[in-house]
Amino acid sequence: MKNITIPTPRLLIRSFTSQDAQDLFDYLSTPEVYRYEPGEPITIKQAYTISADMSNNEHFWAVELKSEKK
Repeated sequence: MKNITIPTPRLLIRSFTSQDAQDLFDYLSTPEVYRYEPGEPITIKQAYTISADMSNNEHFWAVELKSEKK
């Protein structure tokens, strides 16, 4: 899969990468945020597995806030 990036004034919409694991963990390990997701908050190990899987699937996109690079 090609690495595609779509810039906007505030965001980068881009292909998901395995390096997104820590940010995915920060988001999906928080119970307050995770209540809108099916299942339970994830562990860091799960975040690495999920991000690796998502980076190999062209249907997953990351939305990165430029100002925070997150």
